[in-house]
Amino acid sequence: MMSAGRNVEEPMSGGSGLGGAGGDRREPTVEPHRLIDTATQAFERSNSRALACWMAFAAKARQRRL
Repeated sequence: MMSAGRNVEEPMSGGSGLGGAGGDRREPTVEPHRLIDTATQAFERSNSRALACWMAFAAKARQRRL
């Protein structure tokens, strides 16, 4: 029981990287910039269809004005 409680506290104690104990610091499994890039790519993929619809709408509107 004690080891299970200790395992729960370990990531909080050294994972923040805000100046905790030097020997307890762990490297993140995913670099933050890659995580942001992945999230950005997922967002762009989800919005690409909506963007294509808006671009088609704008093209039709331009043709009607000319």
